Amino acid sequence: MEIISAVLRLILFLIGLVSLIKMKGSSFFYAWIFSQLIYFVAFFRIQSHNYYQMAMIPAFSVFMSAGLVKSVEVIKTTIRRR
Repeated sequence: MEIISAVLRLILFLIGLVSLIKMKGSSFFYAWIFSQLIYFVAFFRIQSHNYYQMAMIPAFSVFMSAGLVKSVEVIKTTIRRR
């Protein structure tokens, strides 16, 4: 069950990553996620506890929520066409 949840979160994150490209003012979110990835890579060795990785949750949740919104929009438009 955890694998299904992880795959679903990854799919939503990737959809959000792509869908925010078209949004005006999204450069802040991309800078935010890029800085979080740099943080993770730079401090990977000393992150012995999970709470060091909790700083990345807000940045990733923004992209996952954008992916969820985009997915719902696509589902609504396909249902309306039928």
